[in-house]
Amino acid sequence: MNSNDIVEVKYKNGSASLVISEIYPEDAGCYTCKATNPKGCVSTSSNIKIIPSQQINGSVLHATKSPPRIYNHVKSLVVNDGDPVMLKCTVACESPFQVMWLHNEREIKSGKDFKYINLGGNSYGLEIPEIFPEDAGTYTCEAYNDAGECFSTCTLSVSQSYSGMK
Repeated sequence: MNSNDIVEVKYKNGSASLVISEIYPEDAGCYTCKATNPKGCVSTSSNIKIIPSQQINGSVLHATKSPPRIYNHVKSLVVNDGDPVMLKCTVACESPFQVMWLHNEREIKSGKDFKYINLGGNSYGLEIPEIFPEDAGTYTCEAYNDAGECFSTCTLSVSQSYSGMK
């Protein structure tokens, strides 16, 4: 299936997704994602059920949520060993959503070395009080809810400064 005005097929960081912007009762059914390479083929399927909108006093109530969207992407940086770092991303969504940060595609737990920060105005940050060479790599801000997800990825390089004489 190819992307068009109504259906968007996405593949990012090893995850495939299908987004249908306009859904109708006839779109209900079984959807299958199939991945094939020279070593073989795997697939997964999901059965989609369409729940019609409800009407109360002539008004249509939609039980749909909107997926989050990234508006200001996280920026790649080159920083010095030992410096503090703040990665920032702006996310907008009319529905509630959650934000998660990843380092080299692995979830970062908020703690003393990495802190999730809500900067206000739909801006979210990852504060790294002191950066080390092993912290270099790709960082991803992922915003998600039941309606969908979005990502912003950057590269963080750490320069080591050497002091002393040769």
